[in-house]
Amino acid sequence: MIYAVDKDGFLLGYGKNKAEMAMVGSYDQSTTVQPPSNLVKPKWDGKNWIEGATAAELAALAAQQAQASQPSAEQLAINQLGVLVASQIGRAANNA
Repeated sequence: MIYAVDKDGFLLGYGKNKAEMAMVGSYDQSTTVQPPSNLVKPKWDGKNWIEGATAAELAALAAQQAQASQPSAEQLAINQLGVLVASQIGRAANNA
């Protein structure tokens, strides 16, 4: 696999051969070293892949992920309706 990077070292794309790399478009340099999957914004320093995301970008991503893990107001309302319906069905079954 060939990994294309821009003039600042940031990953632009990858391909198996020159034809696939042509689809990536213009790039400044390339490497055959695969970037680690744990990097948010892979950056090639000429020898190794490093984290290219700034502290602010990483903090914003962490905040976004934390917010996404909490249920929305709509989901909470749906859950409450589900509990209400279940309790009503339980009461009706007990009264039958």
